Amino acid sequence: MQFFATHLLLAIASLISTTLCAPSAPLQKRTNDCGSSSVNRGFVDWAPGADCRQIFNNIVGTGSWTINPNSERQLVSYGHCAFTVTNDNQSDYVYVGNDDIRDLINDSIAKYADGDGAVSAWGNMDCDSSLVNTMRHVKWKLHRI
Repeated sequence: MQFFATHLLLAIASLISTTLCAPSAPLQKRTNDCGSSSVNRGFVDWAPGADCRQIFNNIVGTGSWTINPNSERQLVSYGHCAFTVTNDNQSDYVYVGNDDIRDLINDSIAKYADGDGAVSAWGNMDCDSSLVNTMRHVKWKLHRI
């Protein structure tokens, strides 16, 4: 009986120690409303990389942006840098998440910032729309304003 009690106490202690441990890093909710995107070098309208990086830093938390049907919308800007999305669909709203924007800014700077740090990029992606279970094609650009 003592052998069983000892093993039982060790098993309980093991369970308690594993359930009381905090995770190594907190889980963060991401707001991605779009699928993968192409990222292409822009030809004109090169924005200061520091301004674009500040947009990245300013976007915090979860959230989504709504783009009206058949319209272009500048979603965020700082200094001389802006991130703009064009929705050519005639009837559906589309949604772009904060983390979609952050990821695209980060990728654009990493891939295409020139020697002076200026950046210009554009791409295409499919994003959630107001029509349930339907994604719509949008164009985006990171550019100078």
